Amino acid sequence: MENQSYIKYIFPNDEYFPNWQIFFFLSIMNFMISFLANEFVFTREIYYHIFSEQMELGRIDKFIDKLNRFSVWSLLGIPLVLLIKYVVETFLLQLPLLLRFIEIPFKYIFRIVMYASIALIISRILHVLWIYWTPINELSGELFKIKPFSVGSLINSSQYPESSIAVFNQCSIFELLWGIILYCGLIKTGKIKKIDTALLVFCVWTVILFLQWMVYFFIMGIQ
Repeated sequence: MENQSYIKYIFPNDEYFPNWQIFFFLSIMNFMISFLANEFVFTREIYYHIFSEQMELGRIDKFIDKLNRFSVWSLLGIPLVLLIKYVVETFLLQLPLLLRFIEIPFKYIFRIVMYASIALIISRILHVLWIYWTPINELSGELFKIKPFSVGSLINSSQYPESSIAVFNQCSIFELLWGIILYCGLIKTGKIKKIDTALLVFCVWTVILFLQWMVYFFIMGIQ
């Protein structure tokens, strides 16, 4: 199968950007988004506004202090979390290929996964900016849960359980872009048919969605 001309040059070669450089860039981007959001978006005023009817100010302050201490460790752990995420996604993509005796190097699929994650980073940036630009008197806890340009942003979230909102949030333009990038990267290898590639990407997206759903229930269970 010949490479398709319209995607032949989408992904720069290793000689220009080695995998470690891409991973370093993504780690820095995620770190900066989280740091700037914690410093300038998720301020005490916002927490006071959202939780003032549910908690006393003293309890809110204690909650914010605990959250800030946790944020420090979460920022330091970003590279490890990203590495685990990318490795799992790469494994999910490569395993069906290996079962069909289609050999694509792990490092190449890992590279595609990292490029695809840029779409999700853009989604995070827009979500933070959306909250930042919303007047504080219009902010609500629901706004923190809903991602822009997703199915969740088109529905009345109060009519659905939070577990459903978590699923609706994953059905977005940026998740579609993530899938398209994976699709193009795999097609570029010339080893997989278009239909098979589309099915593979969709199945992997479904598995990841299920895993995220399970993580959500686990976190809610320990709270």
